[in-house]
Amino acid sequence: MAQVKVTSSKSACFGMLAGMLLLGLAAVLVVMPSPNLSDAATEGVDMARRLQTTNVTALALAAIANASVTPAPTTSFGHMFVRTGATEYAITFVELLLGLCFAYLYKQKTVDQILLKKGEMADRPPMNANADDFENGICGCFDDPWVCIHGLCCPLVRMAHTNAVSGVMSYWESICVFFCCSGLTAGLGTCCLMVYWRKQLKGIMGIEDHMINDICVTCFCPNLSVCQQGSAVDRAIGYEVTGCCELDWLDPLDQA
Repeated sequence: MAQVKVTSSKSACFGMLAGMLLLGLAAVLVVMPSPNLSDAATEGVDMARRLQTTNVTALALAAIANASVTPAPTTSFGHMFVRTGATEYAITFVELLLGLCFAYLYKQKTVDQILLKKGEMADRPPMNANADDFENGICGCFDDPWVCIHGLCCPLVRMAHTNAVSGVMSYWESICVFFCCSGLTAGLGTCCLMVYWRKQLKGIMGIEDHMINDICVTCFCPNLSVCQQGSAVDRAIGYEVTGCCELDWLDPLDQA
């Protein structure tokens, strides 16, 4: 029997090796899990949300930073000045209105009553002829508490009262002249005006004039000067101020 001799070919060997490699690659592809498209989409959405959240947070932080850096709106100096000035004018107007109301009531209750019963002191002969000064000293007004209260709290009203009953100048005229003098001279002429009134009062009462003394007393102690003149006039005419707008007549005939 004839034997057949098998001879291997090189191309067949290479073909077998290539086939085995292809089978192994196919097995690997089958065993490995294939990527899920829905998971990929979900992961993409989550990533987009994270980015959006990050952007919003960044914008918020930037806004806070800008707010902290940007200065808060403040009121300008001009507006503050106008507001302060308007408030001061309003307060001054209210004080002036209250002062005028008190001056009117005081005149009606006291000054008019004194003039009605006693008249002006200038119509009488001087009671203290050639006297050196007022009988009461500069601090003697403390014996008349209501004269002190009026002279310290509302000196212009008390000064107008003294001028009116003594005959130096009428009540409202004294107030108007004082305001005009104060406004036109920025407050400097009021001292000269009060010195002039003091000099006139001394002339009516027959008291010697001491210009230097009157200037010093009026300029350095204006309220005490007003009180001193008020007490001197009250005693000379014959009454006493016993209340805000009340009088006590020292002459029994006047009380009837």
